[in-house]
Amino acid sequence: MSFRARALFLALWVASLVAVGAIVTAQSRSGQSDPVLSGADLGFRVQPGTNDGKIVKGTLVVRMSGQWVEAHMAGGTVPITTR
Repeated sequence: MSFRARALFLALWVASLVAVGAIVTAQSRSGQSDPVLSGADLGFRVQPGTNDGKIVKGTLVVRMSGQWVEAHMAGGTVPITTR
């Protein structure tokens, strides 16, 4: 193989590596969300920038169909009745 053929092969190989790296990086960032500390189906989504060294803020999330969905707690008061 001549020097020119080797240089062309090397240039094409480097270009293909750069292209694959760009595609993989774009795919991994597209669906990126805040980190979730989790078990199987229950987790805690940490809000970035809220850690002051003592308290971590975030929301409670549950896994539904493979996606993390924010959990809304059903709360309220129940009146105490006498019979």
